Amino acid sequence: MYLHMASTAISTHDLELVRLSETLPQLKNYHFREDIIDGRMVFDYKLREGPSPTTNALKIMQLEGLPVNYQAEFSPRATSPDSAC
Repeated sequence: MYLHMASTAISTHDLELVRLSETLPQLKNYHFREDIIDGRMVFDYKLREGPSPTTNALKIMQLEGLPVNYQAEFSPRATSPDSAC
């Protein structure tokens, strides 16, 4: 029998998938940081451990002039609105 080690990368905004690492220790969360520079979202492409502390979808909505209601966007189990932007 052959045992192969594999790595898989998944990009998601689904907090339930992020929380899988709490019950499956072989899963690890990593993220890139983003910033808004001259009205554009820019990523640093430095892989950091843990889930992303920000919600860049909300930043994109704001950049496009869409109203963002943080209370409606966050469930009680989600990150706090303070960490969204």
